[in-house]
Amino acid sequence: MEELRKHRSVSQLQKYSNCSEEYRLTYVDKVPKDRPAAWLAQGTAFHVAVQGWEESGRSPLFDIGQAFALSYDGQIEEFKQKQPDLNKWLRGPRTATVDDISARRAKGIQQLQNYVDYADSDNFVIAYIDDYTMAIEVDFEIEIGGVVIRGAIDQILMHQDGFEVRDLKTGNREAGMLQLAVYVLVVEKIFGWYVKKASYYYAKDNKIVTISRSDLDRYDEAYLGELFRTLDRGIDNKVFLPNPGSNCMLCPVKKYCREMGETPKPFEA
Repeated sequence: MEELRKHRSVSQLQKYSNCSEEYRLTYVDKVPKDRPAAWLAQGTAFHVAVQGWEESGRSPLFDIGQAFALSYDGQIEEFKQKQPDLNKWLRGPRTATVDDISARRAKGIQQLQNYVDYADSDNFVIAYIDDYTMAIEVDFEIEIGGVVIRGAIDQILMHQDGFEVRDLKTGNREAGMLQLAVYVLVVEKIFGWYVKKASYYYAKDNKIVTISRSDLDRYDEAYLGELFRTLDRGIDNKVFLPNPGSNCMLCPVKKYCREMGETPKPFEA
């Protein structure tokens, strides 16, 4: 059997840039993740429900709230099996885990109703990859700068004068453009479609933030390739440094961090 090629992703690059110690513990040492969070289930269930509703042709017979609840409840039960002690779950400050689980279930259903209302009013059109496949949750593998990159694009929209890549977010506002820039390159290289703009849909406040093509053009293939090659070199040379800060509070592998952890995982050079 042909050996699987090593691959990277946008999330790996972002995690390594923010804290390469977290990257090491997550992707290299693969320490047990015993701090689940209800927001992870909320995000995944939101995407599952949106995909089902869109692929149904936005049918009024498709219960998008029920689709969310089934996915969300199933994931929460899986999390409880892995970590039955709810006190160890990640959650917001001054919030009990059981309350967080209930609140995010209700919030997710409301966010989906907001998404349906927005889709009905804006009437945006999701493209089709072929006669049967809608361009939603589009898996891809592409080589950038000699590095294999894998990922999935939430949605590709079709306009009269080009296409738009869109990422759906259920959490806080996204600070950077890297993710969308990679998606633009992917769509143009794999499908040959001209991408005129990119956007984030923020379910938290039911808003679209659009990024123009001119802003994204600085992330050309040469620059993206440089970033991913740098990531590769750092990992291959075992350059992993803790970056303590406010993000440590919600770090899923904090327990094993050499600087912040209760039972730090030694670094093996």
